[in-house]
Parts: sequence; structure tokens; C-alpha cells
Amino acid sequence: MKKSLAVLVLTLITILLVFMIYYIIQNPYAKEKSITQLPEFDLVDCDGNLYSKGDFCNSKIMVFYNTECDYCLDEIHSLVTNIEELKGYDVIFITTKNSDHSLMLSNSYIHPRIFFLYDNNEVLKNKLGAVNNPTIFIFATSNKLDKRYNGALPISTLLDEIN
Repeated sequence: MKKSLAVLVLTLITILLVFMIYYIIQNPYAKEKSITQLPEFDLVDCDGNLYSKGDFCNSKIMVFYNTECDYCLDEIHSLVTNIEELKGYDVIFITTKNSDHSLMLSNSYIHPRIFFLYDNNEVLKNKLGAVNNPTIFIFATSNKLDKRYNGALPISTLLDEIN
């Protein structure tokens, strides 16, 4: 009886380990994806307007953020207050949680090159492999990935990178 119980426990542990390894390999959050081009996407703003890759003609700074993340909110404020130094760039803030706070941010920072968009079901986040908040992607006008940053980034570093 003890021997069969030990075999059962060992079997269950083995199955659990195999499942965990499989999950880690398949989970888009488990590792960053190496991408070179901005994939196609459909995102919506707080008013329900649909945006896709073709709607942005400039180079792009895309920031995945969470409204509950202080680093994210600091990043948003830093980029917005320096928008004039980011000539030639559309700044696209993307959240996966469509909330009142996102609406407030969108209404607070109105500029023709600033966009607050919602990634329903984390589709673009998964395609890009954005693991952390904030995650910042810089894409050229050709939609080629120029740079990726995980975590908060001083504005001076970003300005040095794009200038």
C-alpha cells in the first residue's frame, strides 16, 4: 500500500512538473519575444475609435502601462511633458485595463501625437512579448523595431536614443 501511494505521489509530481514546464514554454509572459517589426494590430481609444498600424505615419514610441503602476504614470508624465522634443514620433500609451483612470489620463493629455489606447485581450502585448510595465518600444517609420526597454526609462536616455 505504501509503495503504491509513493508511486502515485511520484507520478503526480512528474505530471505537475511536465505541465509547469510546458506552461512556461507556451506562456507569452514567461519570456520576451524577439521581434524586429511592428505586427498588425487593432486597438481602441476611450471613445471606441479603432486604430491599426496603418493609422500611424510617424515613428512610434509605444508604452505598455498599468494605471496602478507609479513607474508607468511617471513615464507617461515624462513623455507627455517632453512631447515637443519628440518631433517625428507618435507616442502611443497602451493599457490592457480599460478603466476610469485611463479615461482620465486620455482626457488630461490631449495632443495630436499622443494616443491612449486599449489592448483588448492583450493581443498586441502578447505579440510583442511585453512582459513588464512599463515596456517601451521605439519603432521607425518603416515599423522596424529600433529599441526596446523593460521598465522605467529616464527621458534623457530616450531623447539621446532618438536624436
